[in-house]
Amino acid sequence: MNSRAVLAVLLCVNLDPAHSAERPPLAARVKEFIAEHKTPEAIDAKLKEWTAKEPENPDPYILAANAYFAAADNVSITADTERPGFAIVDPKTKKRVGTIGSAPVPKLQMKGESILAAAVEKFPHRLDIHVGRMSICERADDMKALERAALATLGAVAAQGDKLRWSDDTPITVPLEQKVVGEIHGRIRLLFSKEKPETDKAGHGIALAGLKLYPKNVRLLNIAAIYHTYNKEWKQARALLMKASESAPDDLLVLMNIAMISVSMNDTADAKARFEAIIKKAPDSEQAQQAKDELKKLKVPAAKKR
Repeated sequence: MNSRAVLAVLLCVNLDPAHSAERPPLAARVKEFIAEHKTPEAIDAKLKEWTAKEPENPDPYILAANAYFAAADNVSITADTERPGFAIVDPKTKKRVGTIGSAPVPKLQMKGESILAAAVEKFPHRLDIHVGRMSICERADDMKALERAALATLGAVAAQGDKLRWSDDTPITVPLEQKVVGEIHGRIRLLFSKEKPETDKAGHGIALAGLKLYPKNVRLLNIAAIYHTYNKEWKQARALLMKASESAPDDLLVLMNIAMISVSMNDTADAKARFEAIIKKAPDSEQAQQAKDELKKLKVPAAKKR
């Protein structure tokens, strides 16, 4: 297996350095399992055998999912004529009969996702497995599956709360809200980056689900507002950003976004006041420079003479 495949696999499980002293760290166990189980048949057989023997152990699922992810990244010869890679052409018929694969196989990657989906049903308190599932969806570029995985993650957070644990059942070492929002926020940004109505809607739905858990979270309020700006729904965007500003009155990004929405709503007087406030609050900031540039573009109506 090439080094890129190993790196992708290790990233996929979002490994934590903490581990039990009685056995190797999870990263080492993953590498060993992959080395011994390189085909789907071998992975499936071991998964079936292991889960039967140790039904309360999440390791079989985690290691098998990573092995599928590694198998998906290996160069292979296949009869699949649709797979990206080098075409195999029959010299007699001149027709394509197969492919020498040079790119990951999404079907195999998503087999790993289905294994982790089963794992989180059995071990809903394992946040690392939820995150690993989202990572596989992300790398396989399956945005519908990513939406499902993200919503399932938030559902587990709501249900499990303080019971949530990381790899090898170790405690989560940062505040739970910070950890959850950090993982979810990146996936929402990815969905928005696709610039499609369905992925925009999916990202917004995840943001709203997150806000049910953390209604004052500035990052979620801000990104939920961004969805409304895509649709030129300025009032809805502004309402969310005003909530964010209440939670973090000194957040320059939020202040700038409110000012820019005022511009879009043709409320130039409000925009001017907000740009000037940003410059006063943080004169050397990037937002202050942006505010100065925006002020030059504003056309503030002159005061009416009496």
